[in-house]
Amino acid sequence: MNILILLNDAGAIPDTLVPRAENRTLFLSGLFAASLILIAIARISNYKAIGTVINAFFSVGSIHQLLKENMRIVSLSSILLLLNYLIASFICVYLVLNRTLGLSPNVSMIFASIVPLGFTIFEIMGMALTSFITGEGKTMEPAFQTSWIGFEFIGLPLSVLALIWIMNPALNLICLVLFGVLFAVRVLQRITKSSILVLNKGVAWYYIFLYLCTLEILPMIVVYYCIELNFRSLI
Repeated sequence: MNILILLNDAGAIPDTLVPRAENRTLFLSGLFAASLILIAIARISNYKAIGTVINAFFSVGSIHQLLKENMRIVSLSSILLLLNYLIASFICVYLVLNRTLGLSPNVSMIFASIVPLGFTIFEIMGMALTSFITGEGKTMEPAFQTSWIGFEFIGLPLSVLALIWIMNPALNLICLVLFGVLFAVRVLQRITKSSILVLNKGVAWYYIFLYLCTLEILPMIVVYYCIELNFRSLI
């Protein structure tokens, strides 16, 4: 009798379906494949693209002539490398939020979509606003080029990091540190190089100080406190 009861329980149909745990690895792997395809197409479109971006990122002086001769900012290769940066950044930010902070997959997906794109727009719009207010469009051009190239360059190691991070959850802490280091290197390189180039153009140092305080540091502090006050419960 007990055996029959056990058999009936094992074959019983539950009243409600329990949702299976979502696995985003396949989706993230697909995004990485798209990132790899973008890099490949950029390389095919202009075989000098990757080398130009690397040389421009580590160049001390102006990169205007280098870009003019090898890869214009508005070229197909340049735009594809920028898209690669956005995709690689999306993957890394998602993994930070989901694996490190423990946010739900859907919430992590939303923030990972907003943060890289928002950061890119914020940085470019900050320089555009500065150019408009000061009327020094030509003076700010080297800073804009440095920022754009910085996005394209950092997208390359971010793609490699994204692949390692997706396939090796056990390396979560190491990948998180590497992501922070890459982000810090990119920001420091942009601020340092842009400041030197603009100073060489004759802009007073206190204008750079005011720019950093009003359009770099202050907005980040505001964003931090907004997230702290409104989204702390999600973490």
